[in-house]
This record gives sequence, structure tokens and C-alpha cells, in this order.
Amino acid sequence: MKVTAIGEILFDVSGDTRTPGGAPANFSFHVYKHGVDSALVTAVGDDADGRQLLDFCRFAGFSVYPRISSFPTGVSEVKFTGGEISYEIRENSAWDDLDLTDEASERIINSDVLAYGSLIARSRAGRLALEKALSLASKKLCFCDLNLRQHYYSEELIEFLLKSSGVIKLNLEEFATVLSISDPGYTPVVLNSFEDLNRTRGEIDRLLTKLVQQYDLRGILLTAGVLGSAVLFDGVFSVLPASESSSGGDSVGAGDAFSAAFICSVLRGESVPQCHACAADYAACVCSCKGAWSPDIKCHDSDI
Repeated sequence: MKVTAIGEILFDVSGDTRTPGGAPANFSFHVYKHGVDSALVTAVGDDADGRQLLDFCRFAGFSVYPRISSFPTGVSEVKFTGGEISYEIRENSAWDDLDLTDEASERIINSDVLAYGSLIARSRAGRLALEKALSLASKKLCFCDLNLRQHYYSEELIEFLLKSSGVIKLNLEEFATVLSISDPGYTPVVLNSFEDLNRTRGEIDRLLTKLVQQYDLRGILLTAGVLGSAVLFDGVFSVLPASESSSGGDSVGAGDAFSAAFICSVLRGESVPQCHACAADYAACVCSCKGAWSPDIKCHDSDI
């Protein structure tokens, strides 16, 4: 099985700490950790940061198909406020200049899964590269992480991604945004605990089912951080609390880890509850470590 992600790679910067990041890059790292042939199609600058990030990818073990851009390699400022994470992503970065090489196109054609996030489409070049990748993927499983960051999205883009994908991943805020587009009269569900999530499971199932039917999706992954997560996939609905994580880590890349673990479990032919449990446990493992690419991250029962 082959999984290929397309989109940003960058440095996450928090104080004096610089770690590799970018949702598609994180996803590729975690797919590889699950023993699946993983690759990233991206762009970096012709600079020290770009060369270092490519070295990180090769050391991590997954393949990378980079375009070398005249733009500088991407950087994202990461801020932690009261347990919440926010990102300030620099514009005019190398991944805004993304294009597909012949080798990258061939990789996508021969992959079983194409993964991407909404941020790739913030530039015209990125949007065109994504559209080309989707045309090459055609019958593949297309997975979209709907990262609605800053002002880098529109109703048109959200509609395009929902209609072009087979599986999407959302957090609670993104879930509310999508529902407000599909149903302008929608009133957001207020959740403050897993008990709230579990108590409203019938309503969440109904809302997820509505989106799946409206956009002809195979499934939706809904993450709610410490509150837990809900999944609707192939008609099966599942709700789980967040798995316990050790102290001393952070939640950077946890959503990408959840998505990667779920998709890899799907490729192994596991049931939806098994896929969901694997995703929740692995995300907790990532939260026990510092940064999205920590060498301390283990797959536990998911090791292959």
C-alpha cells in the first residue's frame, strides 16, 4: 500500500524551539511510523532551512518529492495559550510555489491514498497543483484535513474540498463552519466534556450523516481534543473519549497523527471501531511527546 500527501512542510517555531511541521508532512511521518509506504510532495526554498527539512524527512524514513523554489522555506509561529494552540503561518513561502514534478505525478498515480490539507490552496500555484493531483488520483481514496487557519479559506474552497474528497477531518470549530455553509440555520452544539459529546452522539451522528450524504463522502473524522472524537465511516458511527497521555508533551501534530493512524488502519482492513481506537491511542502517544516528529513516538499495538 502507498500513501502520498501533498502540501506544506515548514518549521514550527515556538520560542527558541524549531521543529519540522506542516500538516501533510506530519501526516507522512505518522503514516511511515505505521509501516506504510509514505511519501510527501512539497516545496522548499533553496536555503539552509529547506535542506535541513529534506534531511529530516530522509532521516525519518519517508520519501519526499520536492520542488526547489526561489521562495524561502516555510515557517509557522506556534503559540500555546491556556492549553490551546494557535499558528501564525508566514505567506509567500516555498510551498506557496508548489508544482508537481514528473516523479511526483507518477507517485500519485501509483498511490492508494492521496492526502492533503486546505492550506495548500491558499496560493494559486498550490490550488492548481492540488487540482492536478486530484485529477491524477481520480479513483483513489482522497483524504482532506480541513485546516481552516487564519484567513486562508473561503466558502468556495470548502465546498470544492468537500466535493473532491472521500474522507475529511475536522475539529469542532471547523465542523461548525462547514455546517453553517451547508445549513445557514444551524445552531452549534456546545460541548464542554466527553459526557457532552457522548450525550449528543445521536445529534452528531445525524449531522455527520447529513454531510456525508450531501457531499457523497465515505467518512468524516471529528476531533475534539481532550473531549474525545467521533467518526462516521462506511456508515458506521463511533464515539470515544480521548485516550490518556503522559505529561510533559504537547498536542502539536496530534490531529495529523489521529488521521494517519485511522487511514493506515483502514488500509489494513480493520473495523471502524478498531480504526477509531487505534487513532485515539496513537494521538495520545503523540501528545505525550514534544513536537509532531518526536523519535519517542511509538505505535504500540499498531506496529507492523
